[in-house]
Amino acid sequence: MASRRHIWPPASTAIATNLANGAANEVPYQSGANATAFVAAANSSLLYTSGAGVPTLGTAPPLAATALQQVTLGAGATAIAITSSVVEVTGDAGGNTVATITGGKSGQLLTLIFVDALVTLSDDNTHAANTLDLNAASIVSADDKVVQLVFDGTSWYHVSTSTN
Repeated sequence: MASRRHIWPPASTAIATNLANGAANEVPYQSGANATAFVAAANSSLLYTSGAGVPTLGTAPPLAATALQQVTLGAGATAIAITSSVVEVTGDAGGNTVATITGGKSGQLLTLIFVDALVTLSDDNTHAANTLDLNAASIVSADDKVVQLVFDGTSWYHVSTSTN
């Protein structure tokens, strides 16, 4: 039978012990190679930041609110030009079939809030510029219907629809 050589304690024990040296409500950080230091835990309104040293606490930036954009489509309009991520859409009395949404930014999540039943979002699976990929079915608006889309930099993809 071959002999086995055992090394005790394993090297990982010292690393785990470094982490175990913290106190309650402290946050560990690497202060050097195989060295762990601790800073006091922050409350929920603070954020840790660090460059090349000890993490410091700062105030978390507020979430940016998006202003509501209101769009009233003209007779025969087939596009919506957006400047916001939340758009309230009113259709023309003759009805509108929207094939494109312009002004999107890659990664943008767009929320359309409809105020009437006069707008149809037209499904287009070509992935051409600013077109709408709506899961093979056009979407007809209704009062208080909400549609979310995401922009991949070329075209819009349907995320969800809710009739409230």
